[in-house]
Amino acid sequence: MFDPLHKWLGIPPDQQPPNHYRLLGIDLFESDADVIDAAADKQLTFLHQLTSDEHAEAAEEISNQVSIARLCLLNPAKKKAYDDSLNRNQQPAESPSAESPSGGETDAAIPIIDVSEPEKPVSVSRPRQNYRTKPKRKSPWSTVTAICGIVVLLTLVLGIQQGRLILDWSKFVPGQSASNQSVPTKAATPGRMVPPSPSPSPSPATRPQTTSSTAAAAAMQEHDASEIVQPEESVAPTPIQSSTDDSEPASQSTPAPKPTPKPRRSLADLLHDTNSEQEPGTETVADQPVQSAEKAPTPDKASLAEKMTLVRDLYRDQYVNAKSGEQRIELAKQMHRDGELTTDDPVGRFALWQVSRDIFAGQGRFNSAMAIADNFATFYDDVDAESLKLESLKEASAKVTPSSLGDFYETSIQFAQQCCDRNRHVVATDTIVFLLQTFGDRLDFSQVENAKAVRDRAVVEGQRHRDFKNAIMQLAEKPDSKANDTVGKYLAFVRGDWEEAIHYLAESANESLAAAAKTQLAFQTDEASPIDVASAWDDASEKIEAPEDRMQVVRHALTFYEMAAESSEGLLKRTAEVKIAKAKEWLGTQTDSETIDPAASEIEDASGEVLAYRVYQSSASKSDFAKHRRNKFTVGMGNRSGGIGEAAVGVELKSVKTIQVDGAASHEEMMVIDEFSKTGFLIDYRTPGGYTKRVFLGLGISPGRSFTDLPAWGTGGKPEIITDIGKSAEYEIDLTRWAPKTWDGRSWVTLYMQNAGEDRSIQADIKW
Repeated sequence: MFDPLHKWLGIPPDQQPPNHYRLLGIDLFESDADVIDAAADKQLTFLHQLTSDEHAEAAEEISNQVSIARLCLLNPAKKKAYDDSLNRNQQPAESPSAESPSGGETDAAIPIIDVSEPEKPVSVSRPRQNYRTKPKRKSPWSTVTAICGIVVLLTLVLGIQQGRLILDWSKFVPGQSASNQSVPTKAATPGRMVPPSPSPSPSPATRPQTTSSTAAAAAMQEHDASEIVQPEESVAPTPIQSSTDDSEPASQSTPAPKPTPKPRRSLADLLHDTNSEQEPGTETVADQPVQSAEKAPTPDKASLAEKMTLVRDLYRDQYVNAKSGEQRIELAKQMHRDGELTTDDPVGRFALWQVSRDIFAGQGRFNSAMAIADNFATFYDDVDAESLKLESLKEASAKVTPSSLGDFYETSIQFAQQCCDRNRHVVATDTIVFLLQTFGDRLDFSQVENAKAVRDRAVVEGQRHRDFKNAIMQLAEKPDSKANDTVGKYLAFVRGDWEEAIHYLAESANESLAAAAKTQLAFQTDEASPIDVASAWDDASEKIEAPEDRMQVVRHALTFYEMAAESSEGLLKRTAEVKIAKAKEWLGTQTDSETIDPAASEIEDASGEVLAYRVYQSSASKSDFAKHRRNKFTVGMGNRSGGIGEAAVGVELKSVKTIQVDGAASHEEMMVIDEFSKTGFLIDYRTPGGYTKRVFLGLGISPGRSFTDLPAWGTGGKPEIITDIGKSAEYEIDLTRWAPKTWDGRSWVTLYMQNAGEDRSIQADIKW
């Protein structure tokens, strides 16, 4: 049996599973952080070269364990706990499995997984029935009934066609349904959406006219502003009146109805949903997203090699004459367009796009090369778009210049974050490791720290996802409280799927979480009140040590406190309001650990500074997208989600009082699918207590909008003020207008879209 630890890292079987130090190849209890970090990078670089051979799974698993070891040993608290456990066990060659002295989970409690055996697939099946049933004899009356039904149906169809029977279609339009019909809604759970009834597709006259239908064509135009296809200028509609007064917090006249619980998913479906990757959405939107098409099989090596030879012969003269980089880029664009037109030869199209991608990557056009990877995944089966994108980044890195390094960094960070959202944690880790190894000495301190934070997220979430899959396998065999705890925490804390998570947490080994989950289940059957649920989750949060997990529980409790404040009166209402203020204050202290001078109420006059960018797109939808190139933001719903989705791009600013926005929309009107449908800007303000206030500025929204706590940056909660600034191609937004008195000058400005309809997208170029 192949032993990768022995063959690759020289760790004999009698020293397996290895401890973190042995795995990194350094001295036991090594204390120099630089030595630990360099050793981990060395191992990861070596292992990455093996991820494409026949033992790729083993290489990825060991890479994950190396990353975990690095995280543990570079964290002083975790390293101390780990070293103490090694000393207690007096077996330095083995990985400890005991919990840390504090009782919380640490990396010291994560054993090295034996990767010599392949992972067994999950088999989830129903118990086989041990009885037989006799076949039922068909009654002759069933035939008569069927014939009568067909006659009635034909009569109705003929009546409609001949105009004798008229249907009132408005009864089927959301918002105009009869009182006994329910309107499709989106559950107020982050990342979980209830799809609406199918809406009429926009007519061809309302669709934007573009010169290309692919994301790759849009990406090719990004590097030269003169090449970008600008949307046709349209007359801005008259701004509608604000839905709420912009100087007072918005309030609902009546409490929102309690969402109807959805049925639980099976273990097999749950595992499939969390393993399935998001279909590649359009990540650059100068044009519409790629239209869906029936996928062709990925060409085999022999047939692809034959077509590649034909492509080289066909374009030989153009390539020879393309002396400069710009001429070769133009050739790559032409080959990409020719591939779009080659609809009757899937292998030939694949070859054209392959050569086009290679040229783009060789000329440093990483965005264009990565966009073609999305085209491959859209039109061909079994294409690993994420691995192709990482390969494109690596190939293009040789041509990265000082002026393009910022774009390369931002693209790499966004790509790694998207890989985390799609459970491609190994690719995310490899992306950041390559970025730091290649350009670490040319990045500033904040960029390096931000990249390391993304890398750490990939490692931690990757381990939790593997634990989740193992727990699903355990539950498929028999009930287990620890497995339920693992599954419930992953769904709630990582995926944000509280609606599904509470079923598992209710059977968890964690008593406080189990009690809170049971209370929420009782609330669904009207056996508990919102304040009961909020208090239960609030109590459970006090016993959670991991800060990130505790923040998720506090936010969840906050949702029910707000529900209680809306539906209660008197002392109960006051109690909920006090709890809301306390929860928001605590969340504000967790947002940023930087010390703030309470006396800093005056904002210094400066040109402004960008502190961070964040991108969010919901995991429940399959085609919504969010992207930015510096301060040019784009969000959209795509065309494969029924118009349902959630996307946001945000920038954290310092010392900026006023912003100017140049905007463009794909359609004059955004669709209103449900009460969550909206498009606009979110402004979050930071005070000495952290980020404490959120304002929503709608772009021609309908009244009565509902909100979730997303995106998670800034206050990470629902807006206090909801207003509307109308529809226009240009805006000048005075950030001081809604700012609290103690605003310290830092703010998040976020372009946001939710459930706005198929093919809808907006762009915003933000300046100050």
